[in-house]
Amino acid sequence: QLTKEKEDLQNTVNIASMLKADGLSVRGIAEKKGGKKEVETKKAKRTDKIKISFSLPENPVAKQGDRIIYARIISPDGKEMTQADDSSHIFTFGRSHGYWATKKTVNYINEKTEVIMYAHTKQGESFINGKYIIEVNTDGGTIGNATLELE
Repeated sequence: QLTKEKEDLQNTVNIASMLKADGLSVRGIAEKKGGKKEVETKKAKRTDKIKISFSLPENPVAKQGDRIIYARIISPDGKEMTQADDSSHIFTFGRSHGYWATKKTVNYINEKTEVIMYAHTKQGESFINGKYIIEVNTDGGTIGNATLELE
């Protein structure tokens, strides 16, 4: 009985310590003036990269320290966007494995932390028309989802 109660409490702590991606926003970005200026676009042919922005809210239960944030992007043709199809671009989320489109290490200190990430296509490829599905993951779990429609 006591062991079961301890397991239940540990599960509650694990759930409470999970981070969330608040205010998750994804935008198509066209670079101007050699990449010095960003302009939002909904046109696939003008998109140079996808901007993913969100905040990690204050969470006193979460452990402090470096966290690797992964963005997994499924393109309209059902493929995972990645810079390379090798094992260094694979990460684990839940009980699955997948390719990350971009990743960033964030030093989380139990305070609200703003995060901005950029995802690019492979060299020589471009964005295509349709709906992109974006998942933000850390610590083996999904902390946010969003979609982006490019025309």
